[in-house]
Amino acid sequence: MFCKPLELIEDDELDHVISEVDIEKLVCEAEESTKGVEQDMEKNLKCFPEPSSDKYFQDVSKKKFLPSTRKKALWAGRIFEQWKCIQNFKLKQQGKLDLLITGNLVLLDIDDLNNVLSYFLIEIQKQNGDKCPWETLCKIVLSLQHYMTMNGCEIKLLEYPSLVKMWNTLNNRMKELSKDGIVCEYQQAKPISVKDEEHLWKSGLLGNDTPEKLVNTLLYLVGLHFALRACDEHKVLKVGYYSQL
Repeated sequence: MFCKPLELIEDDELDHVISEVDIEKLVCEAEESTKGVEQDMEKNLKCFPEPSSDKYFQDVSKKKFLPSTRKKALWAGRIFEQWKCIQNFKLKQQGKLDLLITGNLVLLDIDDLNNVLSYFLIEIQKQNGDKCPWETLCKIVLSLQHYMTMNGCEIKLLEYPSLVKMWNTLNNRMKELSKDGIVCEYQQAKPISVKDEEHLWKSGLLGNDTPEKLVNTLLYLVGLHFALRACDEHKVLKVGYYSQL
């Protein structure tokens, strides 16, 4: 059906078309359509909770850290603050007020951060005055990175190109300490002697006469022969094609 453009319709033709339109019917259809939309909205509202509070939104949008990681980060932050206080005290005694370290670690600009952390890695020591092992220096830097991230600073200490002085300082200090034999002493488990094993059998801790003894014996023998020490290593053991043994 051919329809004329609106500008070509005569006034009398337009009046005739309008007179044939059922206005009440159109209004009723519009109201029913609106009611349907409102009913659909009420159903959809049940699928979504109330708007979240600003406090909850700020909390859930932050990067989360494990309690152990948070603890290490706060530990490294305290070490830096203690070193800063001592350095500022010495500088005040020497009258070098222009060299005072002001502001929090996360508020330092790149150049100050580069210099301050370089001096920090050179001068940091244990409480008894001994030098820190090179492994400890690495842990402190990584923990300081977490500390800065927790406090809203997005600078990556081991990735930011402008911190090359700090990188070189860390690398050279690690080489010096390793060369001097200053490393972490890890506590190692003592091996079980033949005498110890015989005592386990004679005392009745190992055996196959009860289910509990049988489980203990299996744990002991599997751990002994396949160097499995932690409980998780025993739990993930599999048989068949994907067996780890």
